[in-house]
Amino acid sequence: MVLSPRPAEIKEMLKINFEDENRTPLSCRNNPKFGKYFDHIWKELMTNE
Repeated sequence: MVLSPRPAEIKEMLKINFEDENRTPLSCRNNPKFGKYFDHIWKELMTNE
């Protein structure tokens, strides 16, 4: 869930899927999809819409 600045409203609901039942924080960080999720979320956080 990406929230707007205060007063917080939901900007976007994201479904994060790494397709690994035995995932760990490190395995998620090393997953090729991580960078795409990271970039998308930061882009949303930096916009004030």
